[in-house]
Amino acid sequence: MSYERNTTDSAVRRQQDTARSTLSYTLRNQQSVSVQARWSHGNLTGGDETSFLLAYTIPFRLPVSKKTSVGSLKGRVFDQESSRRQPLPRVILRLNDAWAVTDRQGEFLFPALRPGKFLLRVDAASLGGKHLTAALLPVLMEIRKGQHLVLDLGVITAANLTVRVAVAPLSAVNTATNSIATVSSGAGALPGSGLLTPASPINAPCEGVIIELRNGQETLQAYTATDGRASFDHLRPGPWTCKVRDNHLPAYHYVETPETKLLLAPGESRELAVRVLARQRTIQFIDSGTVE
Repeated sequence: MSYERNTTDSAVRRQQDTARSTLSYTLRNQQSVSVQARWSHGNLTGGDETSFLLAYTIPFRLPVSKKTSVGSLKGRVFDQESSRRQPLPRVILRLNDAWAVTDRQGEFLFPALRPGKFLLRVDAASLGGKHLTAALLPVLMEIRKGQHLVLDLGVITAANLTVRVAVAPLSAVNTATNSIATVSSGAGALPGSGLLTPASPINAPCEGVIIELRNGQETLQAYTATDGRASFDHLRPGPWTCKVRDNHLPAYHYVETPETKLLLAPGESRELAVRVLARQRTIQFIDSGTVE
């Protein structure tokens, strides 16, 4: 039995009460008899409405067989970071023009697929803003006649990386000798001089430098902004290689560490500082004489 009341707030307040009742009995041969009754009352209709339904159900069996001309794909979406691989419901998947949604057990099914090649995608919004599949998607799949594929998809928390490229202070270039200028020996050389390092801004950010990230499957690129930073969001955790190209650097400067190996953990946010150093140059006199 069930009872409900619906009230509508409007210029004319409307209220309706509804009651339903069902009584069923199943015989030994699995046939059943059921009686359903419905009663409703509305304050605007000015009367009661009552209806009855009597049903007799006879089940029967119809032999069927699987079609061998089509295939299927089923699987499960789960949280890869949890110890019990917790299922993820309401995840939306797309296989070419077909769609599927995971149930409470995280399971999905594409029941009848014509033979051919398909691209499997997962709607990123249905995973949540901080998660992504552990495997790189979309993935190309081939369905054959009568083939029933099973695919499990793990979901992990994405990582973030910020790379900052800036010119290092001048003192960091030759801290061992503490000298900033020298002249090569030869005619007209000035005694007691060291290596010459051009003057450069202290911690000046480098704009427009290309930052490249690679993990063997994906290659991502970004330019540094006016503050010298380039951000990479929604990264797949694991090993990455960060390469800083030497474009848009100040004259006579170079990247101290052009390539860096990184291991990003799920949910990690890391900042990588890359120094740009002034290139040491030697002054050599090509002529000599007396200054009058």
